[in-house]
Amino acid sequence: MARIELIGVEKTYPGSRLKAVEGLDLVIPEGSFVSLLGPSGCGKTTTLRMIAGLESPSAGVIRVGERVLFDAARGVDVPTEERGMGLVFQSYALWPHMTVADNVSFGLEMRKVPRPERKRRLERVFELLRLGGFEGRYPMQLSGGQQQRVALARMLVLDPEVLLLDEPLSNLDAKLRLEMRAELKRIHAELKNTIVFVTHDQLEGMTLSTEIAVMNRAVLQQFDKPMEVYRRPRNLFVAEFVGSPPINRIAVGEASCAEACGRLLELFPGLEGRARTIGVRPESISLSPRRGCGRAFRGRARVEAVLPTGSEWILSLELCGTPFFAISTEEFAGAPGDEIEVEIEAARLLLFDAEGERIEA
Repeated sequence: MARIELIGVEKTYPGSRLKAVEGLDLVIPEGSFVSLLGPSGCGKTTTLRMIAGLESPSAGVIRVGERVLFDAARGVDVPTEERGMGLVFQSYALWPHMTVADNVSFGLEMRKVPRPERKRRLERVFELLRLGGFEGRYPMQLSGGQQQRVALARMLVLDPEVLLLDEPLSNLDAKLRLEMRAELKRIHAELKNTIVFVTHDQLEGMTLSTEIAVMNRAVLQQFDKPMEVYRRPRNLFVAEFVGSPPINRIAVGEASCAEACGRLLELFPGLEGRARTIGVRPESISLSPRRGCGRAFRGRARVEAVLPTGSEWILSLELCGTPFFAISTEEFAGAPGDEIEVEIEAARLLLFDAEGERIEA
């Protein structure tokens, strides 16, 4: 296992004034599973490539354990092949003319690992990734999920302290992605490698990670445990990016939201002048109000649409002239046009200031 530390890391490409990564300070604990999460172009893949040594930062320091892998001021830049990391990308890049066993053992042969040790490692990784019986097959004879397992096996057989994964599940269909998420979680629990995982899919980040680093426009927005990122987002970008359906956002001062804002802000005396945006998660809107539960907003909402997903019901509501989305895990018996009573506990509301930073209420 290895701790990864990035200090003041920046990346600017030649001919561009824009920074791909700006002032990144990040400590990835040893044995953790950290997702770099954010929209396209936010700097997450560039960050992974700088850790791997495939890109050289323009400034800053990168350490893994006690080793300095990059230091701009001292001119240190350890080559990729000497960093001892395993890399798995969106493209599996398997040798089509080699069997599964040959693909997986190729790196060991290049390192001149003795045959008995190669055999032991192959058996172990094939058991870990449930690839037994596929040793003699060729990549074209495998499903997408099986090819992904082979790509992982090829890296894990080298016993890397750090495993870097760049959107490795994006080519799989929904069912296989779910299966591979479970596999990755199981593998991490067994091996306890330090894993850095790049994804734009917030569901992958939430379900897989021990910590999430949310990035936007080259800047780290928040680094925290998944449920902290969800429940206590540092700013409005994080609140809107993480969550499906997305958070209900109400602009304070907007004429169409005046009544809703006024009644919601009554729950937070003294913050009326600071709050500029109110955030309400869809699941925070209760369709079964409980009288006497403490500080809460209660009102009647008009049902605009009912969207069943199978496991839950998404409701489009109009509350105090403002559109809201709500979620019910119980079957909703109403219909568009109905009026229902709803409740929102004050403790579940999120308030943001004029800069989009969350206010501690």
